[in-house]
Amino acid sequence: MRRIIFILCLLCAHWAARGQAKYDYRYWFDGDETTQRTGTSASPSWRMDVPLEGLAYTFHTLHFQVKDTAWSTPVTRYFMKLPEKGPQTFTYWFDHEGGKAQPLTPADGTALIDVASLADGLHTLHVAYGEGAHTGLPRNAIFWKLPIEGQLQYRLWADNDRTLLQAGRYTGAPLMVDVSQMEDGFHTLHAQVEGQASASIPYTKMFIKVPQTEGVDYLTCLFTVDNKLYKQEKVPSEGGLVHWEFDASAIPQGLHKAQGLVVTPSGVATNVQESFFYRTMTTTEKASMQCYYSIDGDTHRTQAGRLDGDLFHFDLDVAGLSDGFHRLSYMLMGNDGTSSRVLTAFFFKTPLGGNGITQYNYWLNDNEDQMHVTELEQRTAPFKLVTLLPVETCPIRSSCFQFEVEDGQPMLYARNDFHMRFYDVSGRITEATEQFVDYKVSQKVTDVEPLEGAEGQVRHKKPEKDGILWYSIEAAIGDSLAIRSNQACTVQIFAPDGEEVYAASGAESVGYGGCHAYKDGTYYVAMHDVTATQGGDIALDYQHIDKYAVLEYSPASFGTPSAVNVELFGNGFSDTTRIALYQKDNVAYWAQAVTTHSLSELTAHFDIPDSLNGAYSLKILYTEKDSICIADAINTSPRDSAPEVSITLEGNPYFLAGTSAIYQVKFTNHSNIPVYNLPFTLSIYCQDGENTISELKFGEGIGKESKESFRDWLGAYLNETETEQLIQCLYGNDDLKHFFQWTDSTNGKIYLVGHFALPYLNANSTLSIPLTITKATHNFTLYASTKKNWDFDGKINRNRNGIEGGTIRPRNEGGYGNNGDDECCVMWAATCITTVVTSVVPMSEAVDALAGSCISNFLENRIGGIFSDFFCEGEATDFTKQPKSTQTIWIDITQSVIQCTFESILSAKGEEAAKKWLNSLKKGLGGKVFAIKDVGEDCFINPLKTWVSGCGDDDDDDADADPINSYDPNDIYGYQAPSGSKAVKKDLEEVYYTIEFENDPEFATTSAHEVTVTDTLDRSRFDLDSFRPTNLKIGNRHVELDGTPSTIKTVDMRPEVNAIAQMELSYNADKGIAKWKFISLDPMTMEPTDNPMSGFLPVNTDGNGIGEVSFQTGLLPALDDGELIENRAAIVFDQNEPIITPTWTNVVDTIAPTSTIAACEARNDSTVVLLFEASDNRSGVWKYDLYAQEGTEAPWIKVAEDVESDQYEFKGFSGINYGFCVVATDSAGNVEPKVLEREISQPTFKNGDANGDGVVDVLDATLAIGKYLGKDVHLNFDATDANKDGIIDAMDVSLIRQIYLSTIVRTRTMIEPRTRIKNMK
Repeated sequence: MRRIIFILCLLCAHWAARGQAKYDYRYWFDGDETTQRTGTSASPSWRMDVPLEGLAYTFHTLHFQVKDTAWSTPVTRYFMKLPEKGPQTFTYWFDHEGGKAQPLTPADGTALIDVASLADGLHTLHVAYGEGAHTGLPRNAIFWKLPIEGQLQYRLWADNDRTLLQAGRYTGAPLMVDVSQMEDGFHTLHAQVEGQASASIPYTKMFIKVPQTEGVDYLTCLFTVDNKLYKQEKVPSEGGLVHWEFDASAIPQGLHKAQGLVVTPSGVATNVQESFFYRTMTTTEKASMQCYYSIDGDTHRTQAGRLDGDLFHFDLDVAGLSDGFHRLSYMLMGNDGTSSRVLTAFFFKTPLGGNGITQYNYWLNDNEDQMHVTELEQRTAPFKLVTLLPVETCPIRSSCFQFEVEDGQPMLYARNDFHMRFYDVSGRITEATEQFVDYKVSQKVTDVEPLEGAEGQVRHKKPEKDGILWYSIEAAIGDSLAIRSNQACTVQIFAPDGEEVYAASGAESVGYGGCHAYKDGTYYVAMHDVTATQGGDIALDYQHIDKYAVLEYSPASFGTPSAVNVELFGNGFSDTTRIALYQKDNVAYWAQAVTTHSLSELTAHFDIPDSLNGAYSLKILYTEKDSICIADAINTSPRDSAPEVSITLEGNPYFLAGTSAIYQVKFTNHSNIPVYNLPFTLSIYCQDGENTISELKFGEGIGKESKESFRDWLGAYLNETETEQLIQCLYGNDDLKHFFQWTDSTNGKIYLVGHFALPYLNANSTLSIPLTITKATHNFTLYASTKKNWDFDGKINRNRNGIEGGTIRPRNEGGYGNNGDDECCVMWAATCITTVVTSVVPMSEAVDALAGSCISNFLENRIGGIFSDFFCEGEATDFTKQPKSTQTIWIDITQSVIQCTFESILSAKGEEAAKKWLNSLKKGLGGKVFAIKDVGEDCFINPLKTWVSGCGDDDDDDADADPINSYDPNDIYGYQAPSGSKAVKKDLEEVYYTIEFENDPEFATTSAHEVTVTDTLDRSRFDLDSFRPTNLKIGNRHVELDGTPSTIKTVDMRPEVNAIAQMELSYNADKGIAKWKFISLDPMTMEPTDNPMSGFLPVNTDGNGIGEVSFQTGLLPALDDGELIENRAAIVFDQNEPIITPTWTNVVDTIAPTSTIAACEARNDSTVVLLFEASDNRSGVWKYDLYAQEGTEAPWIKVAEDVESDQYEFKGFSGINYGFCVVATDSAGNVEPKVLEREISQPTFKNGDANGDGVVDVLDATLAIGKYLGKDVHLNFDATDANKDGIIDAMDVSLIRQIYLSTIVRTRTMIEPRTRIKNMK
């Protein structure tokens, strides 16, 4: 007999009264007091065995009472009775036949049960442990007994006739059904299968019995034209096929609708077949056609002709026409009124005898007054007019001369323009001009001034008419020469052999330009034809860069170990150039890879170990004999623990509706570690509810390298037109196609989302890329996000060729190419984007099947570009060959999917099918942007986060843009907080302003030639030494400024306006006066233009007459709360009165808001609604950040940020004691200083539910006892601490028991006994 050992700990003091000798006790099981047993104990604590016979093998309760003067409160304990070790016996029965239970003893844990006596169909099997009185609770299972194959019968019948069509034994094989006796047409077939005791539900299908054509000799054919019966005829038939021809000449010419059908002898007709046809002309009808024509719109005439096959020949009389061009309009017309469409052609009538030359004139250069005129006595054919023409000599012109070097002596020869004019019989004129060199007119070049040194300037008086200033430069092969003038003129460079190698004039002459020397010797510079009429002496600036030179390099410092690119700018670089770092003439490390982009630009890649810390010199080895050494060029130091990258958006939040909104996307690397292939996402939320962005440009353009590569690939399979059409579909006219349109299904918001990668960001550097959104008319918000700690390790190893080199591996510490679980997050992102792309790229079902395996292979092995190996710990690429421009992820993957799919089709179906599919993409890939939807939870798109999900935290920023439709566009817009408020937060260091000016069409009648903008800053508010101009814009031209307070910039306004706009900014830091002066310059003279229509700022039509200047300036520290910061500007157009802009006013707000959580309402066991209360003295509360604590000792976690509502619905998990704290931010950006502590608590568990399963039961009490006894058990402490006194003890166990028992009582009271009602008849 199994017994349970029971230990009683009497905790109540009244149970152990002093002097008591005996204790009476009683106990019973499972609440049944009729089974109680009693006894007496002489000790206040004792141990006894309790017999368990008669109890089933399951859970039970033991109730125990002790009596001194009265019976104590019953103590209840729970236990489970388990079977003894040895053979296990079970009892089983079927359905509700418990009286037919049978024993079952499994062998090796398995047993077979005989169900032969059961009927086919659904049954329930009950199995309980033990047998007889010791049977435990049964376990149930439902099963279906199938009939035995071979014992089934089937029967078939048709329509509603239950008469058997066919019956027999069903073996599982397909059946053939004879329907020969059934009528043609629709029928229903019913099928049923029967077993020994049951039958299946009838299975019904519809079918059509088609008419039989076997043995039918003829079929009746009917043909209608334009809904009228035209022909009906019996036509011989063979096997159901007919061949029917009939005469259609009675049908009028032209387009008609034809309908035809066939009828069987039994009266069954086919479907009506319908089509359109065109009844052409017969030969007789064609022969009757005449030409109806007119010449030059004059009288209409008719002319008969000859028909030869399908070609008409007509002879038209044009004898009465004048010589020259004429227009012929004609058509064909028949006797029945049938006519062709009217055609028009032009022809030229030549005079009898043909055209010929009757006179010719000629002259040299601009000497038209010395023209030679020759009249011919009779007209002469042009190719027969051959004669020698005498010409006079002309002096050498500075605007056009021949330069040659003879025996070291530079020479000039006259180069003349030979002009000719010819007249024909009809008086028409043709002119031609050719140049020739007159070697009889020559001049030695003297007074040549040598230009010495690497750079310099020479000045002279302006040369007289046809005068030339000459200079010389001694250069070697590979040297770079560059020149510019301070006034508009013509400059030329001639090589030692006399060949012109550079020339510039007008506006181009005032900017640096030049050439590389291709041979050793003296290069000559000519300066002449000064078009500028103002200014004093003319100056020539020159630069002579040696064949081997380094002018600039970066970075100057970085941390190690790391992999770094060193960029060099200079001259003489080639594919054999080598770069090294060294100390004291000892080479420490040669560059792992070197890529020469041009003669003047080179990138060297170093994989630097720890040992290279300190100052290192840079050695550039051009050849074995030629090198340059830069001492202490680069300083290395121990690397930071990880890169720290930030991304910010800078720009004016206001723009004039219909013009451009320009923002700077600024990347900053705050660490000494370079960053490669930095992923980032740009998104635009169109607040008007639809995509209203029509044009966008990011930097100098996105993905130029991949575009050209894709064009070359397409060119191998498509012609030039097809290639450009597909390129246009994929890339569009601007950068908008690199974004896709995504609609958030939860709130309907529309975003333009762009996924990109920045190829390289140097250590301790900042890179700004302008983002221009043109012709925007609605509000939008711009979002930018990147990875904050994007990193890699440089590790020395051996590559495939056994050469010492570097492999770049992502750091695996939670935030880079891989996450902490060695799962490549970039590969995951690539797979996700590829899935989205394949949902956009048009693919038929057949193509989709071919593309599947290739895309899978592409994801595993062929991801290139930014998805190159080091992202996922593969073999390193040569980072010196990385593209310079921002790389597009969306288009890169789209191209790869297209190429991959094309190659699969090419392999499976051939080139014709592959090219056909390639051309079909043009329709599917057209449109402004691609519109996509989410493709599943595993590929969720978050437009506000970086496209690489995981791999560390993001850094992000956002900016609002609001179009202004003001009455007066001459305005000023200043600083606004991210909330849109004009309040300035405490300790804000810098503000920005933009001043707009417009040549208003309401008042202006011509272009503006001179515009002056003046802004005087208040020294009591601004730090006048911190003034920093940022950009200027004229029409659609945008120029970034480097922050220099005083500067001059020129903007070429051609071809829209034939002018150069010059902006001169002067800033007086003592007075805080900034003045921008715009003037219009003539492109040829670079002097102010006096042409009324050549002003740089035209009358505004579509934004072309609007300009703006922007700047930033610092604020003085410690401005008082409530102080006003005001600024305005004055704008002067030409000689008009100043226009004073409205005043832009900001207010200082230095006091942070205060907030608390006022209330908390539980919606269910995992959702609570929190109500916030906050106050702010000035700008008002903007948003909240919500923090939560999962338990009283747990850390605080930010669970929501930027909540702008006073109410927030928090969704957590059941079984947790949540605490909440809220932090407010006001509209100025002041964040509430607060120590995080519980402002309100909300448990999401049931009191007493120790294991968190949602039910308070015996298991929870057992866990509480274990915790109380000091055992290592896992439970929800707050839920187990039922009385909330901070400890788990016997009182908590008792309360949990009471909760459990009260639940049982409530359950029992809800169950009403069933009463049988006897049916009395």
